[in-house]
Amino acid sequence: MTDGGVVFSLECVGKAAVMRSALESCVKGWGVCVLVGWNNMEEISARPLMLIAGRTWKGSAFGGETNMT
Repeated sequence: MTDGGVVFSLECVGKAAVMRSALESCVKGWGVCVLVGWNNMEEISARPLMLIAGRTWKGSAFGGETNMT
């Protein structure tokens, strides 16, 4: 369907299995998965090859907004 994967994926559910699937759906080399949802009770893991192949996992709390003080 996506011919190799998506360039960007957003994970908003907060379930570890969905986070991993969102990363795996990204295209090798430059795909970016942004984690928006979270659940403090679950740990996430991924096969190292997913990241070594060039995919990126990023977190975004409050849209990346920072307080200017």
